[in-house]
Amino acid sequence: KDGFFIEAGAVDGEHFSNSLYFEKYLGWRGLLVEPFPGAFQKLLTKNRKAYSINAALATSPETSVVSFK
Repeated sequence: KDGFFIEAGAVDGEHFSNSLYFEKYLGWRGLLVEPFPGAFQKLLTKNRKAYSINAALATSPETSVVSFK
């Protein structure tokens, strides 16, 4: 209880989710990070209680724009 998770590459928030169990059954809060705009839009329809952001994680402080096809 009172845990916090960060899931990088959350996709649609359900399929292959590493965090759904913690949120749904243990009451944890968290952050879902999904860079692909199409998957992020699906994620928003799943009614997850976690915070969601349409962004990517990086190892450097520089900002860059990535295009998805």
